[in-house]
Amino acid sequence: ESVLAEILISSVKTIPALIGEIFLEEERHISAIYEGILRSVASGSVVSGEISNWLFSRKLIQKDDPSIIQQHLNNLVSIGIIKKIEVYNKKRFVYKHTSPLTKLFYYADEKYNITDRKVESQEVYRIIQAVMPHLVEDSIREFLAEKFGLKETVFQAADFDIDGCLLKFKKPEILLEVKWKNNVSAEDIKKAEDSLGKISGKRRLLFVQDKKGLSSNKIEIIDVSDL
Repeated sequence: ESVLAEILISSVKTIPALIGEIFLEEERHISAIYEGILRSVASGSVVSGEISNWLFSRKLIQKDDPSIIQQHLNNLVSIGIIKKIEVYNKKRFVYKHTSPLTKLFYYADEKYNITDRKVESQEVYRIIQAVMPHLVEDSIREFLAEKFGLKETVFQAADFDIDGCLLKFKKPEILLEVKWKNNVSAEDIKKAEDSLGKISGKRRLLFVQDKKGLSSNKIEIIDVSDL
């Protein structure tokens, strides 16, 4: 993570420049919408309605209407800057950054304004620690989907979410929860068991930093050594 902190500090000027180059031929206002989407998604507004509301609140669009930004989202997906992930059994999608570094940069700049001031490695390190669980969650879900040839989706319900719902022939094959922290408690395992047990699926996985000393008779607990 300390290496990643140094990379992020060195990318403070280059990432916005690279994104700007992609949309150099667009009008300045349209480019601001694209950047706004990237900031919104990095900040946790990941469905089109949330993104639209985020942009409207910052006066980047004239009306809080997801249809206004649909083509912008499609363009960002088509050139690979963000990806669109289906929400299982719902007619909606969530949007995620394809690059962990890009997500990290826009999160850090939106929350802590790192482009307009000098930041020290320690502060960036703390920011990375806060974002890392989300980066790991996205990476592990994508990795397992590719490894087993499954469709990557997430699960959202009124009372609980699941980090990954990987489908084979439209049916859940792997259900995934990610707990990326130093000490995973018995309560954490119980919560994962409860959430993963609410959906039918062939395998129920809890991914952790280190599975040593952890056990469950309801779900599989895995770490990097199992990948």
